[in-house]
Amino acid sequence: MPAAGRLAPLGGRLAPLGGRLALLLFVTVAYFVGRPGWNQNSRLALTRAIVEEGSVAIDTYAHTTGDRARVGGHAFSDKAPGASLVAVPAHALFELVRRAGGIAPPETTVRDALGDPVPPDEADVAYLPPGYTVHYDAAFRADLYVCSLLAAALPTVAAAWAIAYLAVATGASVGTARACAAAYVLATPALAYGANFYGHQLAAGALAVAVAWLVARDPPGPRRAVAIGLCLGLAVAAEYPVAPVAVALWAHAWIRHGTRTAWAMAGGGAVWAALLATYHTAAFGGPFATGYDAVELPTFAEGMARGYGISWPDPQVAFDLLFGSYRGLLVASPLLVLALFGLASAVRSTALPFVVAAIIFVYFWLLNSGYYMWDGGSAAIGRHVLPALPLLCLGLAPMVERYPRAVAALGAVSVLHAVAFATAGPEAPRYGTAVWDHALPRLWNARLHPGAPAGNLGVLLGLPGVSSLLPLVAVWVVAWPKASWSRQVPPHAGS
Repeated sequence: MPAAGRLAPLGGRLAPLGGRLALLLFVTVAYFVGRPGWNQNSRLALTRAIVEEGSVAIDTYAHTTGDRARVGGHAFSDKAPGASLVAVPAHALFELVRRAGGIAPPETTVRDALGDPVPPDEADVAYLPPGYTVHYDAAFRADLYVCSLLAAALPTVAAAWAIAYLAVATGASVGTARACAAAYVLATPALAYGANFYGHQLAAGALAVAVAWLVARDPPGPRRAVAIGLCLGLAVAAEYPVAPVAVALWAHAWIRHGTRTAWAMAGGGAVWAALLATYHTAAFGGPFATGYDAVELPTFAEGMARGYGISWPDPQVAFDLLFGSYRGLLVASPLLVLALFGLASAVRSTALPFVVAAIIFVYFWLLNSGYYMWDGGSAAIGRHVLPALPLLCLGLAPMVERYPRAVAALGAVSVLHAVAFATAGPEAPRYGTAVWDHALPRLWNARLHPGAPAGNLGVLLGLPGVSSLLPLVAVWVVAWPKASWSRQVPPHAGS
């Protein structure tokens, strides 16, 4: 196994993942249609406010989400703004097409328990009585879909690229590296969250790319160091808990590569730091104030009152985050059992990518286990570990080559779970099991109903249940031979 930093120059900008496989993975994520929800709607509300009103206040769209803050009589998204900012070009394009086509703007309607429409001034989704339902029109769903392509699906593929890059850096073959990258997208909850307008996949992609550029080459040049800083800043802007990791990686660069690299990274990170400070000041009154300081709903505000809801890790929660049937990551994706074992065993080699990946995964796992809403609310898994999921998948590299049959068997089960979550949506109810009581039944029973979430493009075409996956399977059958799984990357034309 080569030492960290001994990665040979790679041909092509997408090497060693390969452009065809990258496109195929993006098409796969884009095949699934994300669903509206408080988290997604909050981010979309900020994007719409910026594009349509030139404001960061979401007063016009606040009724679509309960994930909001209230300051000075105005409503704001309580989420980190990174995903909303990245989605601005996507929504701007959507608006141009919508207006050119004379299509009505995205709207929501609320119906009472009898099915009758509720007046707009009573249609705040944050305060609906039991039995009331929210209906989103086609324009709203299309807007969410377009924004998720740029702010979630594309970063998911970027994370896959980083996995392949790191795997080759640690001595894996190109075929193994691509298998690990594909497994991340196809066999983990990343598929479901990549199809939905959350911030986790943006943070995962930006963080994974930053780690790949930082630890796989020794040392990074000035331009690459700036790019690393930009990626780390973007990851923090997408999910605030990435901040300690970004600081630690910057300190690592300072110690290992010197002040020149560290200052170049700081320069890149300063771009996003300035954007965050500007947004926080405009919305919440100060550069370090966030939406979590002014959460509107009392139940959320109470949970965030002390340390933003974070305390010491709970051992039982830490166990349940991995092995519990309710929100367990390894239950949702059994293949990650091998990834966890592979990463743990590979750390003993002291290869830098493995060590860094293990530390970052442990950080997010322990952070999540100390969070007051550790289960992520309505979530497929404890979703606050998602930014570290690409780095956990690096642990598959030694396992693919040592235990290919075990990888194939657990991978098949994990793919089934992943496509079920992607079709059903990542918002599992807060009872039962996320896999067997939520994801799998919704995949089997997927149907096209007026006003109901489609789940994937096959359902939109009228294909019911598991047959809704047939168009995607056909794409893979045609594209599989052209994905160049084991083609060696030419050792020239550096990336």
